[in-house]
Amino acid sequence: MEDILGRAKSLGIKFEKEIEEDLDRLSELQELLHDAERQRTYFETGGVDTTLHDEVIAKIREEICALSEKIR
Repeated sequence: MEDILGRAKSLGIKFEKEIEEDLDRLSELQELLHDAERQRTYFETGGVDTTLHDEVIAKIREEICALSEKIR
């Protein structure tokens, strides 16, 4: 998402300030989710308990859903 948002901005697409802030936050949350899922997979393959990762990932997904609804 970050790359898409950055490219849109670089092409001169303008967003309302509040929407732009929400889109930036959504982009950051999606990157965080990607990193958390990748780290969870790494630890899981090593036999490490990933319960904490699961909880964090669930919270990040909740935030993404809530923010997506707000933007719509």
